[in-house]
Amino acid sequence: MNVSIQDSYNLGWKLALVLKGRAIPRVLQTYQKERLPVAERLIPFDRRMCQGVRSMPEITTLDISEGKFKDLISALAEENSSASGLGVTYATGLLVTAAGTQAAHRTLCLENQDISPGSKPYLAQHVILGRRLPSEIVLSQSNSRPWHLQEQFPSTGQWHLVVFRGNIASEAQMARVEHLSTKLSQPSSLISRLNRGAQESLVGTVGIYLVHNTSESVEWIETPAIFRPFNPVTGYDYTKVFVDCQGSNLSSNAHRRYGIGPEGCMILLRPDQHVAFIGDLEDMG
Repeated sequence: MNVSIQDSYNLGWKLALVLKGRAIPRVLQTYQKERLPVAERLIPFDRRMCQGVRSMPEITTLDISEGKFKDLISALAEENSSASGLGVTYATGLLVTAAGTQAAHRTLCLENQDISPGSKPYLAQHVILGRRLPSEIVLSQSNSRPWHLQEQFPSTGQWHLVVFRGNIASEAQMARVEHLSTKLSQPSSLISRLNRGAQESLVGTVGIYLVHNTSESVEWIETPAIFRPFNPVTGYDYTKVFVDCQGSNLSSNAHRRYGIGPEGCMILLRPDQHVAFIGDLEDMG
């Protein structure tokens, strides 16, 4: 059931992009390329697990400690990521940027529009291209409420560009963030063009988020405007700026757990939260 629901979701957001003219039709070809290998791995796994359960006598704690039934126990442990789908990693291609390749990639599916050089996985050493971004706890900049980062990425057909920027109290660090903000805010930028019409539909648009781990006091209003968009009807959006939990009473540290160094990085997530691109702050305009 987990896998079939994800099959439907994988096809659904791609159909929405194409039907609304936000993606090239060739995107639909990625459905089978991504989901067929998942089914091909799942069927023998299910068979192996069922056979193990059927042939299993009553297991005692001693049996487990002595290493008996290790094949079955291994299969049950694998279920946590295999059958749930959380361990699925999509191959590089039209929707996942390969590492180190130049151009020939259209992550946001615009015909003849190359948006980036190749991915740079070394900037986030514990994040896997093509796999869902693991969720870490962060604090909302506006009210210090803790959130799992994945909770901030609703399934609306929107892409999510997350900027991890370390200590933005540093003038040099803030300057890089402001430079990126200026580039992305230009009317001619790819992000600006994609976000036109966002009032009518979020499908194919890009939400932009900032995660920093500044220990000094930095006011929400001091962050670049692109991370705190203003709507004349609803007012400011306070849901795009987060503080890493370092130094708080929470045990999480997103920068450390994602393997992100002081230089920071950008991570682009597809509408299904799988990682499409990892780059530095100069890699997107």
